[in-house]
Amino acid sequence: MKYNPEQAKANLLPEDLYAATLQAEDGFSKSSGSPMLTVTATVWRNGLATKIKDYFVNDCVSHIGKLKKLSHVLGLPFDDGDITPDMIDGKGCQVFVKTQEDETGEYGDKNVVSYYKATDTVAPVLPPGAPPADDDIPF
Repeated sequence: MKYNPEQAKANLLPEDLYAATLQAEDGFSKSSGSPMLTVTATVWRNGLATKIKDYFVNDCVSHIGKLKKLSHVLGLPFDDGDITPDMIDGKGCQVFVKTQEDETGEYGDKNVVSYYKATDTVAPVLPPGAPPADDDIPF
């Protein structure tokens, strides 16, 4: 059978900056059992939604550093030492999406959030072509 090996990456977003809407949930790390916050960024491209999960484990220094940046982008009180899912749910920002290659061949390549960036607006980012919120209807 002949095939195009590049089609294996067809379900991945190109590396770029995307508008995103965030959702979060508390949980526990499967590997360490430590408390963890999972943030799901929903990004839109060509009318299709892609969900990208980002994990923040409370005893991982690099995760907390990234959480500090996300807190700053969303205007959350990072220095309080407690961020809950309801503080994140429905907020909008921009995310820079990269491709993380699976060198083991076990799981496949996937998109990851490299960094978060503030948007010019405070309101959640809506997907292209989405209907406006009720208060944005001009009649």
